[in-house]
Amino acid sequence: MTTSIGASDRASHRVRRYRRILRGAAIVAVVVALMWAVSTTALLIYTRGTRAETTHELVIPAGTQERIAAGENALELPPTWSYYADDELILVNQDLVPHRIGPWVVGPNSTFSIILQPPLGGLFLCSLHPSGEISLDVEPRTFDWRLTVAPTLLLGLPLGLLALAGQRAMRLLDDPHPTEPLEGGERNTV
Repeated sequence: MTTSIGASDRASHRVRRYRRILRGAAIVAVVVALMWAVSTTALLIYTRGTRAETTHELVIPAGTQERIAAGENALELPPTWSYYADDELILVNQDLVPHRIGPWVVGPNSTFSIILQPPLGGLFLCSLHPSGEISLDVEPRTFDWRLTVAPTLLLGLPLGLLALAGQRAMRLLDDPHPTEPLEGGERNTV
């Protein structure tokens, strides 16, 4: 049985539609806000207890290349170096050959200096470590809210949309035969 929809039914349908849209936007907004809170909390924990900028000097004595070639960890370097932003790393090469750490090469009998920043980090080729590589970890010195934007948007929005889809699926499971108006002014009366 089909009947036409009156003006009040159309207005009522529009109100329900806007409420669904607002409810969906609220679900996505809540999930995004939760993701921002998690990102902010993680960053606060990560930057807690920072110290003043420090200069780290690594002296590479003569004969280091031969000892590394023999399989020794000549400088007793750990596989991971951890620093804070704005720390300075100074490499003093007293060896007769150049040495490389990632993109930086320090020539024989020369000195190289770099100020470390958070985007810098990862696994680098390293002629000073017997494995031939070194992991460099540069942590932010202080809280920078801009570091929370990427995880909030890249994780919060998809998770919010997933929560919205889950909510809609649960609603369909509760009411598998909705009585929403059909196109053309007819009502589904199944």
